Amino acid sequence: MRVLALPDYRKDNPYQHLLATALSDIGVETQFSVGYKRVLPILRAVLACKPDVLHLHWPTPYFRGKRGFLRVIYSLRTIFDLTLVRMMGVRLVWTVHNVISHDTPSPRLELTFSRWLSRIADALIVHSADAEQEIISEFNVKQKKVSVIKHGSFSMVYNSVIDHSEAREKLSLPSSGAIVLFFGMVRPYKGVHHLLEAWPMVLAKLPDAYLVIAGATEDASYTDRLQSLMEKTEQARLDLRYVPDDEVHLLMSAANLLALPFEKSLTSGSVTLANGFGLPIVTTSVSGGAKADNAIFADAESPQDLANAIAEAVQTLKRSHVEPVDDWPQIAGEHLAVYRSDQSDPEQLSQKRRKP
Repeated sequence: MRVLALPDYRKDNPYQHLLATALSDIGVETQFSVGYKRVLPILRAVLACKPDVLHLHWPTPYFRGKRGFLRVIYSLRTIFDLTLVRMMGVRLVWTVHNVISHDTPSPRLELTFSRWLSRIADALIVHSADAEQEIISEFNVKQKKVSVIKHGSFSMVYNSVIDHSEAREKLSLPSSGAIVLFFGMVRPYKGVHHLLEAWPMVLAKLPDAYLVIAGATEDASYTDRLQSLMEKTEQARLDLRYVPDDEVHLLMSAANLLALPFEKSLTSGSVTLANGFGLPIVTTSVSGGAKADNAIFADAESPQDLANAIAEAVQTLKRSHVEPVDDWPQIAGEHLAVYRSDQSDPEQLSQKRRKP
């Protein structure tokens, strides 16, 4: 079986690489298209790769536009593009990482597109039961069309936890006091501004605490906002760059706590990463945050509640010991079942679906 995975985000996230590698071990060839950006990019990629299955992960890159009317045009083009692919008999599977992209300037347009895509897709994949219920409600699709396959662990990608003193020394961080970490792509919906607004209240409770915000951002206006907040923030570091793989375990080893004050999230790779390192988490009860294992939940929009949760977590939650887990072979098998399954047969699908 040959699968075409689109778009190719392997550079910034190990998720697609890990899935493709595990699928290869069970005889599924995964290809990634490059170079097709104009006219009908998805159809051209399908014609070049000749896949049995088109596995779409993030559809939004195909209809991005700086102006509203351009986004409408690109959306219509993508609808036409995918319709032609479906007419060729290629099976369409969509992993719904987000209901809509979190920072979209056209939420109504994107939701309309996502609902259309959910209807023409042969199968939808989500990473949790909470996410399943959310997309069934938002997209008005039947449950038999949705398969819940958990997000695989990243523990096999990054180096193991090291002594926190050594990690702090390598990162030039304070040797004492609690270190609170935000890690991941820095975007408004992830609530980093809430974290900075709450930080003075955290210091009132934990005078020796230190905040590290680490992750790249593509939003210039949000960068300006965070830098403005940093000017009046003590005992904090703002590191807005892509963090190399060989530094990830250092951050996870140096920190006492991962703070993820999400405003919204369907699935979070940062939560999966922290779970793999046994790192305590403070987050919110949105679907992406709900998968946190060792966590305290807070209201991100209340600085005092967020500060209280961070202080409580530092004082009461300890890092748990987690053995590296390679769950990708199982996950690959569940994907293969979705690639092959007849979604019109509910009994067959129920036998193949597995929930975490």
